[in-house]
Amino acid sequence: MNISGGERMKANLKLKVLRQSKGLSQEDMARKINMPTTTYVKKETGKTKFYIDEAYLISKILERDIEDIFFNKLVSI
Repeated sequence: MNISGGERMKANLKLKVLRQSKGLSQEDMARKINMPTTTYVKKETGKTKFYIDEAYLISKILERDIEDIFFNKLVSI
């Protein structure tokens, strides 16, 4: 998926798309970063925010720069 033409993807949607592209469920991600699934879901959906250390782990799991996931800039998937 390419986001172009000035469209911007929100960080929580970027995270969801990237996670799914790796074949990972929210449960999988929660386990990998050592947090309850309910907490991960709240963070992925934008209800609460990730701490920087959590964001760093997620970027490593998804093999993307932290900026690609959590900052509002164009991304190609």
